[in-house]
Amino acid sequence: PSSASRFYDPYEDQVVQQTLEDINRQSAQQDIGLRDRAVSSGAFGGSRGRITQQELARQTGRGAAEAVGALRSQGFGRAQDAARQSFDLQIYNQD
Repeated sequence: PSSASRFYDPYEDQVVQQTLEDINRQSAQQDIGLRDRAVSSGAFGGSRGRITQQELARQTGRGAAEAVGALRSQGFGRAQDAARQSFDLQIYNQD
């Protein structure tokens, strides 16, 4: 298992960071839309608006955690597969 660390994609962190930036940008756009609708309906600053914003923040956090978890899981799986293949080749070449 420890040999798998040699096979991690060096760009995985960049992909994770870009994914988080994309999620945050989308969340900010949705937040602007929520505020615009609240202002249009005369409900800006009310408790309903705060609840809606809190729900958006909760969903954004959950979505970010799921996206990063999936990316990390895929990266780990690929690293394990590569380590296993490398190990198998070493064993095969010793025979």
